[in-house]
Amino acid sequence: MKNKLEEKDEFKGPMQTRQQEIKQMEETDKLNKDKADQLKKLKEAKADTLDNVITEILNDQDYERLRVIKGCENEVQKFIFKFQENGNDLKTEIIRQNEVKVELIKRYMADLEQRIGENESETKKEIEIFQKKMKNTFRKFENPDYDNDQELYDLRDDTDVLETKLIDTEMQFVQMEDEGIKDFKFKLDDCIAAMIKIVNDAFEKLKADATKLKTDLSKITTDELDKYQEYTSAENPPDMDKPYTEEEEYFLDNREGVLSVYSQFIENVEGKVFKKETEITEALTKFVTDFISDLMEKQYERNRRNVNNIINLVAKLKEQIEKQLIQTNDRDDDQYSNK
Repeated sequence: MKNKLEEKDEFKGPMQTRQQEIKQMEETDKLNKDKADQLKKLKEAKADTLDNVITEILNDQDYERLRVIKGCENEVQKFIFKFQENGNDLKTEIIRQNEVKVELIKRYMADLEQRIGENESETKKEIEIFQKKMKNTFRKFENPDYDNDQELYDLRDDTDVLETKLIDTEMQFVQMEDEGIKDFKFKLDDCIAAMIKIVNDAFEKLKADATKLKTDLSKITTDELDKYQEYTSAENPPDMDKPYTEEEEYFLDNREGVLSVYSQFIENVEGKVFKKETEITEALTKFVTDFISDLMEKQYERNRRNVNNIINLVAKLKEQIEKQLIQTNDRDDDQYSNK
């Protein structure tokens, strides 16, 4: 008969396994979240496609052909390891600098929203003051005996003054924002320049790695070709084990073809590295251009909308005053007729 301790151990095993599964799932979820967060940050920093270079190199048809040569695959793998190592350093540095960029933009946009709010409050205050004045004037004419029409004419003229004042306020704000955008662009340019320097510095190492690969592969390739030529030129015993497979012999038989494949592969590698550097730096530069253009466009749209709103509002105020003038004149005419 099992004792209580043995029964307890029977349940302990499955429970521990389930707890381990849950812990593993949580760790996997965290890892996936961290990867997604890093990819998002790399996209913001325009460096999310850096690893594509490795994929493209490994999928290169010329690389597949060069792998026949002993030692070539090992050299390419060493290059890829160095590329990943330097690439990870680049990612770390550019993400850190990108956070500076994000914070700079966040502060500017918050300040901009505050300034827009203050400007709109000032405009709203001026309108409310005028509307209150207009309301008080209209209230006077509720008295049948009040007939100072000049107040209404003066009030109508004041709408032109109000419109000029509101539009001047808006244009002054636009001018101030133009200067603000210029100042912000200088700061953003400096930030992006720091990111581009990180990219350039990193790619100097990556290009040096590509140059080393070129030198090492050149030696391995020519050494193997020389070795193969010696093998084919010698009178080897018929029963000698062949040092080369049929695939290797077929490839190495064409010395010029092998050197051409090597040259094309190296050209592709160097081209991909140079192209990726250009791609990232151009994307960073384009970000500034697009961001500032978007700011300017939004400012233009906001300014145009505000000016149109001012013109439409003043037109409505004039219409109300004109209506009051007509009502007052009609009332005065009726009073005159009844006398």
